[in-house]
Amino acid sequence: MWALRFEHVTKQYRTGAGYRSLRQEMTDRTDRPASRPALHNVSFEVEEGEAFAVIGPNGAGKSTALRIAARVTGPTSGCVRVRGRVGALIEVGAGIHPELTGRENIWLYGAILGLKRRDIAARFDAIVDFAELGDVLDRPVKRYSSGMQLRLGFSIAAGVEPDVLVVDEALAVGDARFQVRCLDRMGALVRSGTTVVYVSHDLASVGASCTRAALLVDGGLATVGPVTETLAAYIGWLEQQGSQGTGAVVFDADGQPQTSVASGAEMVIRVPLRSAHLGAVTIALGIRDGHPWNVLGSVTTVPAGSALDHIDCRIDAVPLTAGLYQIWVSLDGDDRDGRWRQLGSFRVTEPHPQPRPLWIPAVAFVHEWRTR
Repeated sequence: MWALRFEHVTKQYRTGAGYRSLRQEMTDRTDRPASRPALHNVSFEVEEGEAFAVIGPNGAGKSTALRIAARVTGPTSGCVRVRGRVGALIEVGAGIHPELTGRENIWLYGAILGLKRRDIAARFDAIVDFAELGDVLDRPVKRYSSGMQLRLGFSIAAGVEPDVLVVDEALAVGDARFQVRCLDRMGALVRSGTTVVYVSHDLASVGASCTRAALLVDGGLATVGPVTETLAAYIGWLEQQGSQGTGAVVFDADGQPQTSVASGAEMVIRVPLRSAHLGAVTIALGIRDGHPWNVLGSVTTVPAGSALDHIDCRIDAVPLTAGLYQIWVSLDGDDRDGRWRQLGSFRVTEPHPQPRPLWIPAVAFVHEWRTR
């Protein structure tokens, strides 16, 4: 039996002019800003007690779909049906009143979901323990850091034991330890019968924690089905887009452009430069596996006066396990604020064609198993 059903859902947002007053809405029907579809005719079902992922590139409509599922906003057309209470962590601080204390927010959230006071009281200590915020529980949430707000928000959303838990990419704000705890908690909820709908760019965690998934591209449903098949479809789409990125190109040992490489093979990453107009440039290169940190990285400096349009980083033997990886770069002097920006992506295809389980690390190492 389904717990969440999307029926031909379309959601449009207005673009151009900003907010309109009530008087304008009531009297002016001609000068309306154009609208853009965030979702277009999307239909799928999530079964009760299922761990379901919504994946896709940035701007695909994933967060919009989850906001509709969480009843934060409604569809422009179509229908979304949900059975039971919905707990949601859509973004850091969402559903939390900044002027109230952590304690007061727990009581407020439970009351909004229709829980009785005795039910909230029965869950209260477990929520506080999971959030690890007992020492600041009576402090206004507006004085919490973003990480503390995240811990409180997830702990409340999961701790009230909803029938459907909706979790967006806000988990990326938390530290690695808390992310693992959240994934463990979501797994426990699924085993107890709760339906979990999860959005993430971390394909390893999606493959390890979910059984089915939906792939959204440009607001439309590209495919829905078993998680391994949906991940394979997404990786295939990313490979098609890989050569159309904003800069870095991956080459093999023969100098041929590639979108995938084998673990242990030689690989060259080409980073575009504009150093003819600059002084010395420090280049930081990072490779990530969906998390907001580098699993591999290197730094070099191009001397002033070097009229180069690109620089190559050659990796003799790719020390990565199978999966999808992103190339990030920070050019100190070219990118004035020094922020990291993504240049492209590539796939490591061996030794296994499917995305690695979450318990297998991204970095491979030369080793040998022996028995006496």
